[in-house]
Amino acid sequence: MKIKNIVLLIIAGLLMFCGCTNTEESTEDTVISENENSQESESVIETASKDWEFDLELIDMNKWSFDSNSDVYYQTDIAYCSNPLDENYETLGIFVPGAYMNGTKNSDGSYTCEVNYSGTVNGYTAESAPIVFLVNTPGHKAQDAPDGFVKGCTSYTSEGFIYVVAGCRGKDAGVPAGVTDLKAAIRYVRYNAGVIPGNMDRIAVFGHSGGGSQCATLGASGDSELYYPYLASLGAATTSDKVNAVMSWCPITSFDTADLGYEWNMGVTRSALSSEMQMISDSLASAFAQYVDEMNFTDKDGNVLTLEESDEGIYQSGSYYEYVKDVIEESLQNYLADENMSTSQISSYISSLNSNGEWVSYDDGEVTIDSIASFVTRYKKASKPVAAFDKLDEGGHELFNTGDGSLTHFDEYLYEIVKGTSYQQVMEEDLNSTDYLGNSISYRVKMFSPLYYLMENNEGYQSSSVAEYWRIRSGIEQSDTALTTEINLALALEMYGVDVDFETVWDQGHTQAERTGKGSDNFIEWIEEIWNQ
Repeated sequence: MKIKNIVLLIIAGLLMFCGCTNTEESTEDTVISENENSQESESVIETASKDWEFDLELIDMNKWSFDSNSDVYYQTDIAYCSNPLDENYETLGIFVPGAYMNGTKNSDGSYTCEVNYSGTVNGYTAESAPIVFLVNTPGHKAQDAPDGFVKGCTSYTSEGFIYVVAGCRGKDAGVPAGVTDLKAAIRYVRYNAGVIPGNMDRIAVFGHSGGGSQCATLGASGDSELYYPYLASLGAATTSDKVNAVMSWCPITSFDTADLGYEWNMGVTRSALSSEMQMISDSLASAFAQYVDEMNFTDKDGNVLTLEESDEGIYQSGSYYEYVKDVIEESLQNYLADENMSTSQISSYISSLNSNGEWVSYDDGEVTIDSIASFVTRYKKASKPVAAFDKLDEGGHELFNTGDGSLTHFDEYLYEIVKGTSYQQVMEEDLNSTDYLGNSISYRVKMFSPLYYLMENNEGYQSSSVAEYWRIRSGIEQSDTALTTEINLALALEMYGVDVDFETVWDQGHTQAERTGKGSDNFIEWIEEIWNQ
């Protein structure tokens, strides 16, 4: 399938935003028309402007509240955009360690504060303190803004961090609503540089599942021009929405290839499919192999990772296959080490894994599995129907609706596969639909996909400010996404040249998976390590 030219879609979005007529046309057989004039495309990208108008007040330093038990100053119900599209969500709360403020109590019980630059917490000061944004959006649902003191903030404020929770719209508003809101909130915090405590070059986001997905998108798409029309429509501050560090647990992301990876990784576990569904499953798996070969993923040694046809299954061979297999083996190897098992305990555990047929061996201290298929059959069976995210039988996915909350088809690879079937017409209608700025499904899928900004073969490569530090953890047994989702994200980041700490965790599923300890504690420890505290 051809890679669509997203530049034309930028033109359409900007023209609609300016009140002009959207001239994009499509035919019955072509979902999105293509622009062959590369010089014109480049000039249009350069005209995208971040100099829109906004009318935002700085944080009022006379309106702080104080929780004496936790020694935290805080404010909530702070508007972070001047033209909110949903006032139920688009405010934030900020929580600051007491040592960073000198507060005087007002007659109404609030506090007037000045930044205390001499106060310290855990070696941090008001100038050096990291700012951490919670992104708690399971299933890409909306996140409520706090309306009072949040007890959970103390895990972070006690370590010297500034803690921020920004409300954001959810999947019912359609991509990119949630990420746009979070970007606007990050911009607003930077708009207050010098007014409030916190190091604006130490902004970290953290989240799990749908929250981990949006964190990954935030980390890859910093200051991307694709978001400018959406930020302008909100009246967001014209500062920077770059984040500096990303903590993602089980990120449900890379929707452009999510259906493909799911079938390649887990399609072998399906049974009793109709001939049509089997064809779609097999075609998606094959399309994933073509995608991998087109992207030219490389390992740390610079070796290109490819998939090859095989007798054992659809493209279950090649260096990419071996790389994924190595990740699985390393996960089990780490588990045995972390559990501090004796030789006899290891032998017993391996025997239990092989109770329904031998597929794991342990020789000379090293784990080996016979195939990825054996692993997924026992631990990672497909839990979603064919087209796991587009969900053909259920009418698409809510995430890419155009603002009406409907289920909407979005997968262009899938569309090419189902041409000539009963699914073609409805998919074609959805893929040609546009949102309130005139932007198509293809435009919005790309802008929400981290690899669009990270991989050299994509048009978005080096068009954004990518976070310098990443920590990715996933339970290896979770069947919400293919293992390839996290692996490809980690590979792309390593190829991009940023700092990546990636591991899959054996014997855990769709959770804040960690080899040892608690997720929040390990996240805090990681933040302290990367910023040398």
